[in-house]
Amino acid sequence: MRVVYVLWHTHVLPDGEENDKLIGIYSSESKANEAQERAGKLPGFRDAPEGFIIDRYALDEDHWTTGYVTV
Repeated sequence: MRVVYVLWHTHVLPDGEENDKLIGIYSSESKANEAQERAGKLPGFRDAPEGFIIDRYALDEDHWTTGYVTV
């Protein structure tokens, strides 16, 4: 199984809304961690280091398998 590692940053705004940023997609977890270290030194990101998350995704698979509703 081939996988990629997706680095996200989420910043929660004062009104509770979330602002998500896709930092990048990497071929290994270590490369994603290195990218997080680089991004963590940048304005905004360094003030909210808890906002980083690395997700692991298998390639050639559906990852959203249900529908959605608009509220």
